[in-house]
Amino acid sequence: HSISYAVVAYWTAYFKANYPLEYMTALLNAHIGDTDKTSGSVAECHRLGIRVLPPDIGASESHFNFDQESLGGPAIRFGLAAIKNVGHSAIEPLVLARREAGGFKDLEDFCKQAGMQGVNRRVLESMIKAGALDCFADRNHLLNNLDKILGFAHQEARLSQSGQSSMFDQFEETI
Repeated sequence: HSISYAVVAYWTAYFKANYPLEYMTALLNAHIGDTDKTSGSVAECHRLGIRVLPPDIGASESHFNFDQESLGGPAIRFGLAAIKNVGHSAIEPLVLARREAGGFKDLEDFCKQAGMQGVNRRVLESMIKAGALDCFADRNHLLNNLDKILGFAHQEARLSQSGQSSMFDQFEETI
């Protein structure tokens, strides 16, 4: 029995020493629901010299992942589902919509494309506070207009589900 634990400990140490980026990404994903363990793992990443990039609605996936595109070499991008009060059920439609749309141009495009049925006030507020929507505007501005953003997003989702389009959507198609 103890030999099995020794083998697991050996392989764990081997992977951490030889593949630190991959190991730490897997470790962060294993602790995605536990904020204490996640913060400890992020601190260990900093100790190892691995950059952990903040959550970003334009680049993050639902889980922690490698970010090869960042300046300064490979890094780990913070997963959107790891944000406190945000779960996989709210994030998956957003990530899928971003992939299909090829990214979000601005906040209005995010509200139109995102399919925000699973996103409530608490989820959106947590994403803003974590910095996931910093690419659109200042956090204070977003927090002050949270109800307007959420109302617009849910209105766009209802229009999309009903198959209706607004006058502005028809105007955009003619341009």
